[in-house]
Amino acid sequence: MNKRVVNEILTSVVALVLALAVAGLAVLLAGHNPLVAVQALLHGAFGSAENIGDTINRTTPLILTGLAVAFAFRSGLFNIGGEGQYLLGGMGAVAAAIAFPHLSPFLLVPLSLICGAAAGAIWGALAAWLKSRFGVHEVISTIMLNWCAFYLVSFLVTGTSLKDPVGGEGTYKVPLTGVVPRLIGTNIYTGIFVALALAALVWFILKRTWVGYEIGAA
Repeated sequence: MNKRVVNEILTSVVALVLALAVAGLAVLLAGHNPLVAVQALLHGAFGSAENIGDTINRTTPLILTGLAVAFAFRSGLFNIGGEGQYLLGGMGAVAAAIAFPHLSPFLLVPLSLICGAAAGAIWGALAAWLKSRFGVHEVISTIMLNWCAFYLVSFLVTGTSLKDPVGGEGTYKVPLTGVVPRLIGTNIYTGIFVALALAALVWFILKRTWVGYEIGAA
């Protein structure tokens, strides 16, 4: 293990410790025991097999959103619009699944993933166009687009034909054929493997290809 990797690991550990320390101080100032709060946090994340599965499932979209930020940052751009791109991506995937409920799972799941990725990419491209055409800084545009995405998705969910008229404030349920399968005997969705594969792909592109070299050189 080279020195750079060790430094990166140590940086992550220090950041985690500092984050817990600041959070613990806030809990203490609020008049509660920070050790109890940490215990509840750990139990909620790792206290049972089901909790671990939920943690992994919630980690999956965060990995994908983090990749969107990391890829842009490699070229010196600050993509602060991961949240908005995530919302639009989720909306695109759900809309595709609802629109074609009778498709085979082998077709509907990939179609939903592709539509979700395309929706998020198009939303991110808006900030790229504003920067290249008008010189608008990506930090400003992506932050503002996050709020635009929030209200747009809220409208699509509650004010269009996607809304379930008898299901409360939400869309029609995604058909089972459009749901990423789970690992047998667990509540862990196999989407985590997609996220890890894409993380490896992004690393390979940035570290082992001429495209990655050009992105870093930019």
